Amino acid sequence: MCSVSTVMIVQFFGWFLSLGESADANQIVLEAIRAPEFTRVGKSAAFTCSVSEGTNIVFSWTKDGIMLRDGPRIQIFNAKKTSMLNLEDVETSDRGEYTCVATNEVSEDRARTYLAVEERIVIDKLSSKFLKVGRSGTFTCSLIEGKSASFSWTKDGRLVSNSDRIQVLSTRRSSTLSFDEIETSDVGNYTCIASNSFSEDRSSAALEVEDRVRVETLASRRTSAGKRIGFMCTALEGDHVSFVWSRNGKVLLSGDRISIVSTGESSMLSIKHVHTADGGNYTCIASNPLSEDRTSAQLFVEGEIFLPDNLSLDRER
Repeated sequence: MCSVSTVMIVQFFGWFLSLGESADANQIVLEAIRAPEFTRVGKSAAFTCSVSEGTNIVFSWTKDGIMLRDGPRIQIFNAKKTSMLNLEDVETSDRGEYTCVATNEVSEDRARTYLAVEERIVIDKLSSKFLKVGRSGTFTCSLIEGKSASFSWTKDGRLVSNSDRIQVLSTRRSSTLSFDEIETSDVGNYTCIASNSFSEDRSSAALEVEDRVRVETLASRRTSAGKRIGFMCTALEGDHVSFVWSRNGKVLLSGDRISIVSTGESSMLSIKHVHTADGGNYTCIASNPLSEDRTSAQLFVEGEIFLPDNLSLDRER
């Protein structure tokens, strides 16, 4: 009887030990998750979780402690020893800690990794503009990649601020730089800068301003023969202005009786010993490389005068 009991006890301990060895053999050991350290908004990210030890594995995934399931952007593929988590069209909200959980009937193991999401900023390229003095105009800067950004503008490297004529209006995805009554001082190189916590992009374009010439209107004059008379032509707008005078469509040049004195802002036409033949339509033509303006007036001469032989009426061409 004693011998039978002893045998049963030995068999029980043998079964118990074998059960323990079997459980130890089925302990799960996970390898480190293979995954990118970061990705960009709109891209994809794949996580691979593999078992080095253990059988009958059931896999699951969590993000920041919340269970993940298949969806429009999330796919989970499980095999005997491996599980893959795939994220499509990554968003900034996908940033966080991902955990692979592997379990069987006797054990559990977990592996973790962190995914950083870089929201890369890319803006559409600006185009240079050519605007007229006194007109309005805009530059518009828009995101073509990235969900949102902060915007700023510079002119020739200096920050542009709102003023009476210049306004900056920005949203999460675009920014507009507007000009009212363009001036020649607005000429320069303008840069849009878009940025977020992860990246920055910038685009530049030139603003060219047409230096429009505008002259003051001439007033008609009346004089008597033998007197001196003059017309003053003044440029109200425009730089680097050149002046030309004509009478009845023919260009006038300085001569014995005609004097033309011009600066970059005005021109004075003087006629001495006026003769009735000097009467007519006088035109001042003011121009620069970008534009032209002209103004005309009549000269009325009363009476008659005989000129010395050495004085010509004028010089025309």
